[in-house]
Amino acid sequence: MLDLMEVITDRMKGSGQNIFFNVKSPTAIHPFTIFNLPNASEGTNIYREDFTLEVDIWTKDSDECITMTNKIKDLMNRYKYLNDKIQVSFYVINRLNNIPDEDDQIKRSQVRILAKTYVLGGI
Repeated sequence: MLDLMEVITDRMKGSGQNIFFNVKSPTAIHPFTIFNLPNASEGTNIYREDFTLEVDIWTKDSDECITMTNKIKDLMNRYKYLNDKIQVSFYVINRLNNIPDEDDQIKRSQVRILAKTYVLGGI
Protein backbone atom coordinates (compact mmCIF):
# COMPACT_ATOMS: atom_id res chain seq x y z
CA MET A 1 0.00 0.00 0.00
CA LEU A 2 2.93 2.34 0.63
CA ASP A 3 3.98 1.98 -3.03
CA LEU A 4 0.45 2.86 -4.12
CA MET A 5 0.36 5.99 -1.94
CA GLU A 6 3.69 7.14 -3.41
CA VAL A 7 2.41 6.60 -6.97
CA ILE A 8 -0.73 8.62 -6.23
CA THR A 9 1.13 11.45 -4.48
CA ASP A 10 3.77 11.74 -7.19
CA ARG A 11 1.19 11.79 -9.97
CA MET A 12 -1.11 14.33 -8.30
CA LYS A 13 1.78 16.69 -7.53
CA GLY A 14 1.74 17.35 -11.27
CA SER A 15 -1.45 19.34 -10.69
CA GLY A 16 0.52 22.02 -8.84
CA GLN A 17 -1.69 21.65 -5.77
CA ASN A 18 -0.89 21.08 -2.10
CA ILE A 19 -1.50 17.33 -1.73
CA PHE A 20 -2.15 15.55 1.58
CA PHE A 21 -3.02 11.98 2.50
CA ASN A 22 -6.08 11.55 4.75
CA VAL A 23 -5.78 14.87 6.66
CA LYS A 24 -4.42 18.28 5.79
CA SER A 25 -1.45 19.86 7.44
CA PRO A 26 -2.49 22.30 10.20
CA THR A 27 -0.53 25.00 8.38
CA ALA A 28 -2.08 24.33 4.95
CA ILE A 29 -3.70 27.24 3.19
CA HIS A 30 -6.31 27.09 0.44
CA PRO A 31 -6.37 25.64 -2.10
CA PHE A 32 -5.44 22.10 -1.18
CA THR A 33 -6.27 18.50 -2.06
CA ILE A 34 -6.70 15.55 0.29
CA PHE A 35 -6.77 11.97 -0.93
CA ASN A 36 -7.89 8.88 0.90
CA LEU A 37 -8.07 5.14 0.22
CA PRO A 38 -11.07 4.23 2.40
CA ASN A 39 -11.65 0.72 1.11
CA ALA A 40 -10.34 -2.11 -0.97
CA SER A 41 -12.12 -5.03 -2.55
CA GLU A 42 -11.52 -8.30 -0.77
CA GLY A 43 -11.12 -10.63 -3.71
CA THR A 44 -9.75 -14.14 -3.80
CA ASN A 45 -6.77 -13.21 -5.94
CA ILE A 46 -3.74 -12.53 -3.73
CA TYR A 47 -1.94 -10.73 -6.57
CA ARG A 48 -4.67 -8.21 -7.37
CA GLU A 49 -6.64 -5.67 -5.33
CA ASP A 50 -8.96 -2.79 -6.26
CA PHE A 51 -9.10 0.42 -4.26
CA THR A 52 -11.49 3.35 -4.40
CA LEU A 53 -9.42 6.52 -4.28
CA GLU A 54 -11.31 9.58 -3.02
CA VAL A 55 -9.78 12.94 -3.89
CA ASP A 56 -11.28 16.01 -2.19
CA ILE A 57 -10.51 19.48 -3.50
CA TRP A 58 -10.93 22.46 -1.15
CA THR A 59 -10.68 26.09 -2.26
CA LYS A 60 -12.33 29.46 -1.76
CA ASP A 61 -13.11 30.14 -5.43
CA SER A 62 -15.69 28.26 -7.54
CA ASP A 63 -13.79 28.58 -10.82
CA GLU A 64 -10.54 27.47 -9.17
CA CYS A 65 -12.34 24.45 -7.67
CA ILE A 66 -13.55 23.38 -11.12
CA THR A 67 -10.11 23.91 -12.65
CA MET A 68 -8.38 21.93 -9.90
CA THR A 69 -10.93 19.13 -10.15
CA ASN A 70 -10.41 18.91 -13.93
CA LYS A 71 -6.64 18.77 -13.48
CA ILE A 72 -6.89 15.84 -11.05
CA LYS A 73 -9.40 14.06 -13.30
CA ASP A 74 -7.22 14.54 -16.38
CA LEU A 75 -4.02 13.47 -14.59
CA MET A 76 -5.47 10.32 -13.06
CA ASN A 77 -7.99 8.97 -15.57
CA ARG A 78 -6.51 6.04 -17.50
CA TYR A 79 -3.10 6.62 -15.96
CA LYS A 80 -1.01 3.45 -15.79
CA TYR A 81 2.05 2.93 -13.61
CA LEU A 82 4.44 0.00 -13.60
CA ASN A 83 7.59 -0.80 -11.65
CA ASP A 84 9.21 -4.04 -10.47
CA LYS A 85 6.78 -4.32 -7.51
CA ILE A 86 3.35 -3.16 -8.66
CA GLN A 87 1.25 -2.27 -11.64
CA VAL A 88 -1.60 0.22 -11.17
CA SER A 89 -4.31 1.39 -13.54
CA PHE A 90 -6.53 4.33 -12.59
CA TYR A 91 -10.04 5.05 -13.91
CA VAL A 92 -12.29 7.94 -12.87
CA ILE A 93 -15.57 6.59 -11.51
CA ASN A 94 -17.38 9.87 -10.89
CA ARG A 95 -17.06 13.49 -9.94
CA LEU A 96 -19.06 15.36 -7.32
CA ASN A 97 -19.28 19.15 -7.55
CA ASN A 98 -20.60 21.72 -5.09
CA ILE A 99 -20.26 19.56 -1.97
CA PRO A 100 -21.63 21.56 0.97
CA ASP A 101 -19.19 22.64 3.67
CA GLU A 102 -19.88 24.03 7.13
CA ASP A 103 -17.95 27.15 6.04
CA ASP A 104 -19.95 28.91 3.28
CA GLN A 105 -16.72 30.43 1.92
CA ILE A 106 -15.27 27.01 1.05
CA LYS A 107 -15.86 25.44 -2.35
CA ARG A 108 -15.41 21.69 -2.41
CA SER A 109 -15.55 18.91 -4.97
CA GLN A 110 -14.55 15.26 -5.08
CA VAL A 111 -13.25 12.85 -7.70
CA ARG A 112 -13.60 9.11 -7.10
CA ILE A 113 -11.14 6.90 -8.90
CA LEU A 114 -10.82 3.15 -9.21
CA ALA A 115 -7.22 2.00 -8.67
CA LYS A 116 -6.64 -1.54 -9.95
CA THR A 117 -3.43 -2.84 -8.40
CA TYR A 118 -1.41 -5.91 -9.27
CA VAL A 119 1.48 -7.32 -7.23
CA LEU A 120 4.36 -8.31 -9.48
CA GLY A 121 6.97 -10.97 -8.80
CA GLY A 122 4.96 -12.84 -6.20
CA ILE A 123 4.47 -12.05 -2.57
